[in-house]
Amino acid sequence: MPAWSGDLTSDEIDALAGFIISPAGSQLFTDNCSECHEVAELIASDPIALRESIQLGLEYEPHAEVDIPDWNETISQENQTKLLNFLVAPDGQRLFATNCAPCHGQSVAFAGGEEQLLETISQGGMHLEMPPWREMLTESELELLARYVTDPANVPEGVETFQANCSSCHGERIPSSDDLETARQIIAEGGGHEMMPVWGEVLTPEQLDALVTFTIAAAEGTSVEIGQQLYSQNCAVCHGEFGEGGPNPSRAGDIIFPISTAEYLKTRDDSTIRSITAQGQPNYGMSPFGSAFGGPLDDEDIDAIVAFIRSWEANPPVELPPEIVVDVDVEENVVLDTKEVYDQLCAQCHGLNGEGGLGPSFQDRQFQATRTDTQLFNAINLGHEATSMIGWGDVLSIDQIQEMIELIRQFRTSPVASEPSIEGVSFRDDVMPIFEADCAACHGNFGGWDASTYTSVLGTGNNAPVIIPGDPENSLLAQKMVGTQSIGEIMPPAGLLPDEEIQVILDWIEEGALDN
Repeated sequence: MPAWSGDLTSDEIDALAGFIISPAGSQLFTDNCSECHEVAELIASDPIALRESIQLGLEYEPHAEVDIPDWNETISQENQTKLLNFLVAPDGQRLFATNCAPCHGQSVAFAGGEEQLLETISQGGMHLEMPPWREMLTESELELLARYVTDPANVPEGVETFQANCSSCHGERIPSSDDLETARQIIAEGGGHEMMPVWGEVLTPEQLDALVTFTIAAAEGTSVEIGQQLYSQNCAVCHGEFGEGGPNPSRAGDIIFPISTAEYLKTRDDSTIRSITAQGQPNYGMSPFGSAFGGPLDDEDIDAIVAFIRSWEANPPVELPPEIVVDVDVEENVVLDTKEVYDQLCAQCHGLNGEGGLGPSFQDRQFQATRTDTQLFNAINLGHEATSMIGWGDVLSIDQIQEMIELIRQFRTSPVASEPSIEGVSFRDDVMPIFEADCAACHGNFGGWDASTYTSVLGTGNNAPVIIPGDPENSLLAQKMVGTQSIGEIMPPAGLLPDEEIQVILDWIEEGALDN
């Protein structure tokens, strides 16, 4: 294979890559965009802006003076996705498609390590051996193949012979020959005939690393390209093509938060994303996708989706939730009041009146008693790594966060008590609200210890029982909450609970861990 960078422009190489990644996407680009745009120009664009330019058509400001059709009528939703996939393929995937896929297809059967693969790609060379076909084919079949590869358009009768003998290596790519005699000789004699370029002289070290990473992942069955296809088919309808989120189609009035921001990806490891995808999140209206939980996808499919989602981390396509604007309406010069901001951003988890739901209740006296204003400010500003709560510090101003804290304080429905009542600590009124606020988001969905009921609190866990009534010092739960555990890590992983909350739970265990 020649080094096509010597013959093709970067735009032509990108077009070729896009065609391999998404043939329909390449054709859609040619039919709808190429008259005004170069491929490289759009590849460098913001993905969300690209999507809006297609969906809004003439209403997209840069298109206002351009004679274009209504793409929502002329391009189906499926084809819009294919066009976007063509333009935003990850670097490693695009490099593989550009430089390797014409010979190797979607992946390479490779079982070595990264260093060995890097050396092979960097050095290139004569690396494919073709058998001498004169030992297996008749003279007429050899002649037909030679004529076909020399002039395929005018020798359609050669298709069947080519597919039967050559396509297992060449795929749909028909090797070319300048003259019939050369073609006869190469086919008849076989031998090393495919030259892989010395990619170390063509690609930068960064490009080589990206190509090796993608190739290894594809060989292991976790191809980002396969994950992209599966994501488009199964996830994009709710999470958006770029993980940007938006209105939840399964729950009216609910907003799905973005999963492609740097904030989300740096606080969720692959195991967490895999568990969420496989098991679903019924509380959010998300059904399980793993076959072990009744879904349509096997483990390899789930791994491929995780690999695709993780590929966003190098260049997150979304910075902030694009559907949520909480500052100033420029045309009307109207600033949303605090309750309107709360209704848009907070109510879906905490309830319209702070009654709670997926998130803790702001009406709960224990919640109010054990959170200082500073702690509330940090939670809103920075988010909570152990839950679905993202940081809103880049969306809300300092004044807006402070006003939000004042609103949260107004949700109190009963006097705040900083100490347990004289009757002792109540599991229902004092302990369970802490578990619901700080533990149940993980412990209740992902196996292991379950914080959702009194029975599960005392009887579940990989090291059950984690609570010894009357003995907080030797109760594993208490040890993890104060940092003296010898098994596992502290809980919550993001940092110890406030001292007041820890003391409530210690007192409850000391008093016998009663169901009261």
